[in-house]
Amino acid sequence: MVEYRASKGDIAAAGGVVFRRRKKDGSPLFLLVHRPRYKDWTFPKGKLDKGESFIDAAVREVAEETGVDPEVHLPLGTVTYTTGNKNNKVVRYWLMEGKKEKFKPNREVDRVLWLSGDQARLQLTYDRSEKLLQWAETRLEKPDDGKVYLVRHAKAGRRKDFSGADIDRPLSKTGRKQAVALGNFLAGYPLMRLATSPALRCRETLDPLATTMALPAEVEGSLAEGSSPELVAKHIGTLAGSTSVLITHGDVIANLVGMLRADGVKLKGPHVSAKGDIEKGGIWVLRTRGRKIRKARYVPPPVRSD
Repeated sequence: MVEYRASKGDIAAAGGVVFRRRKKDGSPLFLLVHRPRYKDWTFPKGKLDKGESFIDAAVREVAEETGVDPEVHLPLGTVTYTTGNKNNKVVRYWLMEGKKEKFKPNREVDRVLWLSGDQARLQLTYDRSEKLLQWAETRLEKPDDGKVYLVRHAKAGRRKDFSGADIDRPLSKTGRKQAVALGNFLAGYPLMRLATSPALRCRETLDPLATTMALPAEVEGSLAEGSSPELVAKHIGTLAGSTSVLITHGDVIANLVGMLRADGVKLKGPHVSAKGDIEKGGIWVLRTRGRKIRKARYVPPPVRSD
């Protein structure tokens, strides 16, 4: 996974979504743990020891809590949430296989269950865990599938009122509120990559999410205003097998959506023909397979700019 950039007060943790195959049909079962302290059902995880890497902590915590000697398969990304003490908890997960289990109830976990995906969704306590499970199922069966959250930057000040270069035009007060809302919304999903247009208004839109996720915000030239849809699609093709957030401009999104429509890609959302059709903070969720975008749907901005 990409580097970790901790902020003051962050709690770093790691864990695993552990599966095994049924002998009769090969379908996966997933391992859930019950924590008596919190009275919840979730996936095994725990805090990093001093000097420990995320992946080493993930393997250790799974083994300690469940008795499984896990085989690591694929990264699942980062999930964040706010603890009861108002700290930002950053948890990185891996997809793991657990063929043998010698569970003994312990201080952290008093019960474990092996459940199908549908059963696990009903058992899990947290919405973020359900989203993580969904992504784990995708990675397990279709490892070259991916998901891209393509976002138009939040509201910025008007071009005519800004005397500097347009690339340096910042977000407005409303735009900063939108950026925080976007960060809170997207932080509920397991994410692996964050990238932005070089424009300041795009970088400022991504900043709250990057800080929360403790992930670097990559600057990507193909997301710049005026970029061609072919260049954007080419960059998205490099993100196969990952979950990514890309912050860009209305014209870039409009042109890409137009190209997808012409190519017969299944689209679910409003008709888009120009950048004015894309709301500030609006999100197009692109589902990819390999280097191809196979479908897309629109999600309105968590906070509208009007």
